[in-house]
Amino acid sequence: MEDLGNGSFEVTDPDNAGLEFSGINAHVDSVYLDINCPDGSDTAYSVNIYMTDAGHALYTKLSDTEIVPKLDESKYIRVHLQGDSEKISIRVNNLKEGQAYDLKAELNSGRPFIFRWWRVIALILLFGLIYFFRPGSPVYGIIFNAADIRQLLVTGVFIIASVVVFSGITYLFRIENRGSNDTWEQYSYLAQSLSAGHTYLDIEPPAALAEMEDPYDCALRAEVLEKAGETYVLDYAYFDGKYYCYFGVVPVLLFYLPYLMLTGKALSTAIPMMIAIALFIAAAFWFIAVLIRRFFPQTSFGLYILLSCVLVAGSGLTYGAAFPVIYSLPITLGIAFDLLGISCWLSALKDDGKLRKAYLLIGALFIALVIGCRPQLAIAVFLAFPIFRKQIRDRQFFSVKGLGNTLCIIAPFLIIGIGAMYYNHVRFGSPFDFGATYNLTGFDMTHRGFDLSRFGIGFFEYLFQPFRVALQFPYVFSTSPHLGILTDYQGEVMNETFFGGFFFFNIFGAFIFRFAGCGKDLKKKGLFSFTLFNMIFGLIIMAVDIQMVGIIYRYLTDFSMFLLIPAVIIALSLMENMTAANERRRMLVWIVTLSMLTIAVNYYILIAADRPNSLYHYNPLIYYKFKYQLFSFLSIR
Repeated sequence: MEDLGNGSFEVTDPDNAGLEFSGINAHVDSVYLDINCPDGSDTAYSVNIYMTDAGHALYTKLSDTEIVPKLDESKYIRVHLQGDSEKISIRVNNLKEGQAYDLKAELNSGRPFIFRWWRVIALILLFGLIYFFRPGSPVYGIIFNAADIRQLLVTGVFIIASVVVFSGITYLFRIENRGSNDTWEQYSYLAQSLSAGHTYLDIEPPAALAEMEDPYDCALRAEVLEKAGETYVLDYAYFDGKYYCYFGVVPVLLFYLPYLMLTGKALSTAIPMMIAIALFIAAAFWFIAVLIRRFFPQTSFGLYILLSCVLVAGSGLTYGAAFPVIYSLPITLGIAFDLLGISCWLSALKDDGKLRKAYLLIGALFIALVIGCRPQLAIAVFLAFPIFRKQIRDRQFFSVKGLGNTLCIIAPFLIIGIGAMYYNHVRFGSPFDFGATYNLTGFDMTHRGFDLSRFGIGFFEYLFQPFRVALQFPYVFSTSPHLGILTDYQGEVMNETFFGGFFFFNIFGAFIFRFAGCGKDLKKKGLFSFTLFNMIFGLIIMAVDIQMVGIIYRYLTDFSMFLLIPAVIIALSLMENMTAANERRRMLVWIVTLSMLTIAVNYYILIAADRPNSLYHYNPLIYYKFKYQLFSFLSIR
């Protein structure tokens, strides 16, 4: 680097840019480094320190680190050397040749205390929540009462706060910084197509695809298109020479098409995504309230709020909030409709055993809409059998006197099902073909087939894969990179970047393993089959995902809700059956601890740097604020 004076340097050799201290002959315990580019364009600079000390006469490289010009906390680097150092070199790795930079470096300058208001507020909120939910909190001594105005107000605060938090996640991950691509805009294109009176997308596929015998062969497709000088759009369904959107059409009919007709503009997916998340949050609090009111009336208000928060945090909403694009929306809207439908059906049960037809109808409508969002999630319709088990036995369904009840549930599925089948037939010539197999993706889905051996890999990854941790921020890392899962399976394993299985994201789910011990009590309450069906459905959805695609991080959202619901029921049952005060206290400690861990893990994983949709890439300054201003107490740097 050429010294321009006044602390300014011009980069002449980017591979060896930096500063060197020589003739130190003293112990060094810290390095201060400030770097600034005049145009302020760079968020962070990668830095390496090369040191000598009593045990190293030659330069030895220390771990990679970085300096963030806008964050003073990042400019102070603790070093742990042995004895005195004769010289130290500081290498800055991502400087531009010919560019002038302002550099300032000092040794043993001391680290000042830096006060940040936002950090104080964040810690007050965090410790306030921990204090509110601690096992000794008085909220566990208040019986849940949905008619109590004070409880309703507190519940409303938590619902609104949850929506605000998820909206904040979407804002922080800055979807606008990711640009736009045709894959993510499928719903907007489909809305335009439907408004024009057809179902194919108005984007012309490359001519070379029509000449291929198997256009779904990924490697061959890439080779053919490269030779033809053409490109295709990833994750579009290609059929009979046209592009189609295989993702469920209901979000388009509910959001994109009305918005297009009213404004003439395309709708950002972040908006319907936040609506779907808000619906799920409201449904989660409603579901837990209905469950407690009907089956566990002695449950405390504190447990009601806590378990509602667990269901919200653990069902995979954080992925969708951080990545609000077409991949996330149909799944999130699907589980929201499922939970709303289940809650309606539970609310349809009167104390005298009769049924509220309005709740039957609305619940069926919600779950029927899932067919047009994420078809496999519509398996929730079969929860009608355990929910209405007694009423079915009493001939309130499937009989002349139960005709009205039966029609309330069947009619929405007939109407929406016929519509979905017609839509499929128009596109792909079959009422039962949703088009997913025609996806132009990273493997040939038309020849995916069925292989029992995939279940071993899939169930382990989706359920039991531990986190990968290290003593480097953010301390949690992906267990496998894209298409890089470790296995001896000699076949094609499709996977995207993965972070861990259900039971590590949702340690609260461990209550499932107490199912057998709660069986007798659950049978008395009429919840045994409902609990069992949810677990089975979660595993069935998981199995479908494994066979159809593979190990995909967002697919945890498909089944997590179905596994958390049984865990919540079992936890409530265990708590209710603890008669001795010390036993109840011990069980409460377990529930609170596992709940808090579940909530913390699901939110903390958002700052993982190797996520495909990470803060590190899309909003790096916020990422470094977390590192240097909020979690600096964990750092040994």
